[in-house]
Amino acid sequence: MFPELAESIKRSRGRPKKENAKTAVTVRLDPRTLERWQAKEYWRTEMAKLLEEQAPD
Repeated sequence: MFPELAESIKRSRGRPKKENAKTAVTVRLDPRTLERWQAKEYWRTEMAKLLEEQAPD
């Protein structure tokens, strides 16, 4: 009935997109290796930090 009004209050779904969003990846690891990482409290953060430090230039 009021297309201008409907368009002005239209909302997107979910969170706003981040400018530097992370990319989801799948990595196959040996179960024992994964167990050792998961034994750490913040294992995902620690793994990401280590990968960033070791990444080639």
